Amino acid sequence: MQDRWVSYIYRYVDGRKCENAGYIKLIRTSREGQDLARLDIGLKLFKPMVCRCRIYLIYNQKELVLADELLVKPEERDVIAYKKIFSWRNFLREGVTPRDYDGVYFAVDDGDALMSLWNDNNIDIGKLSIADTDDGKGNSSDSVVEDCDTSEAPSGIGLIPMPDYLKQIDKHKVNEEVKEEKNSGNILEENLKPRELEERESEQDALEHIMETHVKLPIFIDSPFLQCVKMVPQDIGKLPISNWKLGQNSFLTHGYYRYKYIMLGKIQLDNKNREIYVIGVPGVYTNKERYLANMFGFNLFVPVKKSDTKTGCFGYWVWEVVRE
Repeated sequence: MQDRWVSYIYRYVDGRKCENAGYIKLIRTSREGQDLARLDIGLKLFKPMVCRCRIYLIYNQKELVLADELLVKPEERDVIAYKKIFSWRNFLREGVTPRDYDGVYFAVDDGDALMSLWNDNNIDIGKLSIADTDDGKGNSSDSVVEDCDTSEAPSGIGLIPMPDYLKQIDKHKVNEEVKEEKNSGNILEENLKPRELEERESEQDALEHIMETHVKLPIFIDSPFLQCVKMVPQDIGKLPISNWKLGQNSFLTHGYYRYKYIMLGKIQLDNKNREIYVIGVPGVYTNKERYLANMFGFNLFVPVKKSDTKTGCFGYWVWEVVRE
């Protein structure tokens, strides 16, 4: 294999190679005495909603070594441009060069799979598995030299932005595990320690504060909603830690891009004896929308007003707010 090559990306359906979906160009170069590899990818990946795409290098014809992640915007029609410079001699793994890999595999969180092969090895896409590494990611600390400028790319695709509240998860992880262990049984509230009571009261205050200070949404007659307000994804960081994972939920992000808001509401269950808080993604009920919502954990659709049929009704795909 030479120090410069171009290969094509193909979409795979049920293990069969289908249409062309882009290209990969890899060039060996040097700068200030460093032996470098420049990886350029042009990817056609039209999606109706926001999706995450993981980029893997195929090693030893079966292992997938994670290189990066992309966030694909909804209904992006142009070619997604990805450019990055890596160490040639430590390409994701120490002592491994690009020549040692078989190609690149793209895994999209909606199930779409794409692959580009750099050699004539017969790769069975069904037998590929993520490599078991110490840190869960094949990227060695000195592998990535720099991100290249993609400002001239037709689409603004890049690394997934990590919201500030998600960066705090590791810091609170130990405390969260301790609380889960303490609350594993049915503990009566009067038996909780003062600190635990304060945490629950603080969570309640945060929810009520959002309900009082954010823009209120209209409530229709016979609506199950007692109260609901507009939110943005950044407000999820004000909720209990168990809900922070929603900050990277593709279905929620897609709904926000489409309607410019998400909803926090208080809903009364059918038995009239219990009220719960829910996060709602606005949308119109269709079978396709139901399939996508269920895929990302939003299993219940609540129309804003009563109707004989759900199909075509506007409402919210809801997720119950997890209380600690």
